[in-house]
Amino acid sequence: MTEQSFDEWSSEERERLAEVGQHRSPRAELRDRTTDALRERGLLGAGGSGRMPGRFFFALAAAAVVVFTAGLLAGYGVGLRHQTEIRRDSVTTAGGGPAREVARLDSPATQAPASVGGRHVIWF
Repeated sequence: MTEQSFDEWSSEERERLAEVGQHRSPRAELRDRTTDALRERGLLGAGGSGRMPGRFFFALAAAAVVVFTAGLLAGYGVGLRHQTEIRRDSVTTAGGGPAREVARLDSPATQAPASVGGRHVIWF
């Protein structure tokens, strides 16, 4: 556009052209009118609805942590109960406790020949 084309505009049009680009975000009145209209139509909740998805995902994550912890504790309890039963059985059957049971299982009398694919005990 040239200077001559600006001369054809009225002063009101020049002012409006000068205002273009000064406001990058919508004016407060426009924003308020838009949100009011959306609330009237039921498309927008009554304030604070923007944080709802964040709260939902936070609650979902908290529930997942609770379920995981409950499963962990239940598994730990079952493992302890099973270990107690094994120890009780080994003490009553072998008469010497878990160490005697391991020694009995490791004795040559209970070992299969190496050619058959015998049993290996790994000590840590």
